[in-house]
Amino acid sequence: MLVFPHAGATRLAYHRLGQELADQLTLRMMDLPGRPGRQDEPLPTAMPDLLAAMAPLVDAAAIENCLLYGHSLGALLAFETARRLTAQGRPPALLVVSGRNGPSRGSAYRAIRQLPDAEFLAAVANMDSTMQSLQDEPDLARLFLPVLRADLTIAETYAYQPSETLLPCPILSFQGIGDPMVTRSGVRSWAAETTAGCATNWLPGQHFFHLTRPEFRAALPGAIAAALAGCP
Repeated sequence: MLVFPHAGATRLAYHRLGQELADQLTLRMMDLPGRPGRQDEPLPTAMPDLLAAMAPLVDAAAIENCLLYGHSLGALLAFETARRLTAQGRPPALLVVSGRNGPSRGSAYRAIRQLPDAEFLAAVANMDSTMQSLQDEPDLARLFLPVLRADLTIAETYAYQPSETLLPCPILSFQGIGDPMVTRSGVRSWAAETTAGCATNWLPGQHFFHLTRPEFRAALPGAIAAALAGCP
């Protein structure tokens, strides 16, 4: 399963998830520009530029019937990647998304990319209590800010382009009950992007429930198996 990280994240954020699911799933991280291993590359601030920067890595990793997973910004990137692969005649077997309304709907959270640093970090912390450390550790915040601000610029300026060609693969959606970035109606709009059905799972937690809540790690393998089998 190719994993597209959320805004500001590196592969380390998903290390525990990969370890705990190693017997059931193989996760392959899709490292974004500006992260370790790609730190000399410029930070994209628009989705078309990010897609272009990710294409060689994705094309090398996207074996037949691969799975795609993305959280928040990563959900948008995984969706656009699924569209690109489908147009090339090699659609993924499944698109798994979390922490994001459907691509035709914006985030339920206010735009924050242009806020001054202190207000920006406070707004990020309000997405999930686990992000409070950014306010408490200024040295960490200084390292984190450029990447996070660039990534959120991509997410907040993303322009959905309707297509007559829907994804032929099912979509599996996981969302946090306490996530301020999603709404029930916004999440339901994922179903409009596929001809193969969309299943939604609401779990306890805030925006980063996918990293902090054991319920997500416990539910993911079975939900993937059910989606691939065509079960509701």
